[in-house]
Amino acid sequence: MISFNQVLLAFTVLGAAVLLGLTLAFGVLLPRSVEAHEEEGPLRRARRTLRRWAVSPLASLVAIFAIAFACGLSNGILRMPVPSVNDEFAYLLGAETFAQGQLANPRHPMWRHFETFSVSSDPVYVSKYPPAASAFLAVGQAFFGHPWYGQLLAYALACVAFAWMARAWLGPRWALVGGVLVALHPVMQHFEEYDYNWSNYSWSHSYWGGAVTMLGASLLFGGVRRFVRDQRPLDATWMAVGIVVLACSRPFEGAIAVVAVAAVLLGSLVRQRIGFGRVFVRLGLPMLAIGVPALLFMLQYNESTTGNPWRLAHQHYADQYGAAAELLILDPKDPPASYPNREMGRFYHEWVRPAFLAQKSSWGHYWNFKGEAVGRFAWFYLSFAAPALIGTFAIVRKRWWRLAAALSLVSFGLVFVTFEFHPHYAATAAPLIHLLLVAGLARLWAVHGRFWIHARLIAILVILAGSITRLFMLPVRSEVIEPSDWPKARAQIELELEALPGDDLVLVRYRPDHSVFREWVKNGADLDGAPVVWARDLGDEASRTALLDYYAGRRIWVLLPDEMPPVITPLKLDRAERSSLSDGTRADASSSAEAHASLSSAR
Repeated sequence: MISFNQVLLAFTVLGAAVLLGLTLAFGVLLPRSVEAHEEEGPLRRARRTLRRWAVSPLASLVAIFAIAFACGLSNGILRMPVPSVNDEFAYLLGAETFAQGQLANPRHPMWRHFETFSVSSDPVYVSKYPPAASAFLAVGQAFFGHPWYGQLLAYALACVAFAWMARAWLGPRWALVGGVLVALHPVMQHFEEYDYNWSNYSWSHSYWGGAVTMLGASLLFGGVRRFVRDQRPLDATWMAVGIVVLACSRPFEGAIAVVAVAAVLLGSLVRQRIGFGRVFVRLGLPMLAIGVPALLFMLQYNESTTGNPWRLAHQHYADQYGAAAELLILDPKDPPASYPNREMGRFYHEWVRPAFLAQKSSWGHYWNFKGEAVGRFAWFYLSFAAPALIGTFAIVRKRWWRLAAALSLVSFGLVFVTFEFHPHYAATAAPLIHLLLVAGLARLWAVHGRFWIHARLIAILVILAGSITRLFMLPVRSEVIEPSDWPKARAQIELELEALPGDDLVLVRYRPDHSVFREWVKNGADLDGAPVVWARDLGDEASRTALLDYYAGRRIWVLLPDEMPPVITPLKLDRAERSSLSDGTRADASSSAEAHASLSSAR
């Protein structure tokens, strides 16, 4: 249970972050004409100090990092995020693999029992996703003892990178304001349940966010604006780092951004008539210094995960299991003749493929899907700052702002051509969308003599502070695990098993009508050494016996996840007890009572 001291500490940290952010924002926005009529005193000196913070790159960026990190940390003090989406478990698998000093894990002898969504088990056991997000989680695991701290670090760095980018586009004062708005973003920073009550869109309090992609995009867009202005090799280096991060997080959307930036960069350099030699030394060499090692790493990573240096793990997984396509304009993949287990077969045959084909063949289904996607996009990116769009329309006539608007519209357009859409799919354009909103606020603020415009900006900042305070109260009210909240139930069972002496194997048995969106069979990188291993009961005696023989040194449990609440019972290791599983019966009542008593004692 959450203690009073935890609640007090969490809200103290959150309150300090919000107070610092609002103080900086209001301090740098206050007109100098107000100070002209004030006598010298503490308040006037404080305002001058805040302006010095805004002008100082180091001080302002340190402040943004502290606000973002403290805001996210306050949520973690109350409740560490519980993985619930297939993608989150896959990213965590990648993180544990990297933390152990490996790029991939060898195929397990019992791999058929461990096959699960978003993970390839053959020829090696690895996450299907690019490595950047897992790398940050691995940093959290290796240096702070928990992968979530890596996600929080990624979000805080993304806020810093955005503020750094905004300094080149908007100047120091509004860059500080924009950094505060992103660091205290009431949607990106909180836990939000939707659809099946198992997924969340938070970029700081989950293992599924777009913070790493936003970090790379901010470095790219900030670097190109600076390089066109100053032609410094350092700015080209940050551009290259941004490109690498995009390539290792969301390569498709990142490629669109890189092509657009390259076109604008080339046009600007031609107009400035900068010689090829100067461009090569100041742009080409930094790009090669960063890009070549990154390319070699990705070739090695692909070789380790798929056996082909030019083949992505995501492609390999799609060829193994896919029954649709990423884009609606493409033909769906032919599904395998048979899936290794009933749950994966039902997921791809009964949901993925029909949903994909329905969007391609029926305008009604198409607009039903896309209406929800547009709502998610608007809620995530525009909700609390939508009034700023009024000022944004006045700035898009300029060349750089046309680039920002065009790439933002392209990301929005992807909503209509992708099979599914989640807000982090547009993470490459996230810094540009936020930049346009902040520029719109700056435009509104520059209009003099309009009290209602100033009042609107103040209201937005106040709503921001109030929203984030209200949203961070959610974990306090959600301590009781509801029967339908399977991610928390799974996490609780795993914690209780880990607290018992010895190692455990959980044999998961689904009913035929099991919801394919609730997948319990998720594991880390070490399937032999993990204290708790989750295995799928494939339904035949031969495979079950081979699995139990392989894990003969472990305590065996049978889990029925479709009961409300889920039922877990122990299984003795003699062969007669094993064969009793074949008729679908449960362990006896005395064993069940013993199991629940032992699990309860571990709490």
